[in-house]
Amino acid sequence: MKKLLFLLLLAMNCHAETIATSENENGGLIVLTNEKCVSNKSGLLVYSTSPKNPTITGCWKGDENFIHILWSDGTLRSYEFGLWTMKKKKETM
Repeated sequence: MKKLLFLLLLAMNCHAETIATSENENGGLIVLTNEKCVSNKSGLLVYSTSPKNPTITGCWKGDENFIHILWSDGTLRSYEFGLWTMKKKKETM
């Protein structure tokens, strides 16, 4: 029981926030987060959803021209900024 409680508390504190999203070719979303990427110390976590395929992950970085994503299968893809919708920050009272 203590282990379950610990895991629940840990899961609540390990929440990645969405930075931006973009529609993908498979009818899902590519989601850029602010969580540090485990496999790439200088990148941030990205994941791509699909109704028909498994969710895949990767690491992303941006420069003045593109968002660059190194997917977990080793492919590197670059996406134009215009493809992304920035997430609006919640207003605090």
